[in-house]
Amino acid sequence: MATIDRPELAIGTDRLQDLATLSVSCEVHFTEFEVNAVNLLGLRYRLHCRLFNKDLWDVEPVAVFDDRMFTREAGATVSQDERVVFDTVRKMSDLHIHVFSKDELVAELRLENEETGEDVIGRTKVVAVDLT
Repeated sequence: MATIDRPELAIGTDRLQDLATLSVSCEVHFTEFEVNAVNLLGLRYRLHCRLFNKDLWDVEPVAVFDDRMFTREAGATVSQDERVVFDTVRKMSDLHIHVFSKDELVAELRLENEETGEDVIGRTKVVAVDLT
């Protein structure tokens, strides 16, 4: 089964512009069988990435990234190890939830086999950041 390895979340802030630069990266490792299924048989994998703001027991989505596809379409091939980076710039005020403490952000990555519906989930470590 494919795996999601080394998920990382990086956040940079620009208080003057009220902007946060968000970057989520990971390594996706496919088995040799899966690589052949994609490259020779047309199997498709989709990698979803969402960013959540944790508030005690509540987890609220604050950003959804465009999916990354692993297919043989357009002459592309998939290798056993794929490095993926999701980047976006958002208004800090759109991400800010906590009133008296730093916001705690975590990214969730979900790799879905589109034929079987099976998926693998990876999460980054929680990153505490002042978004005020």
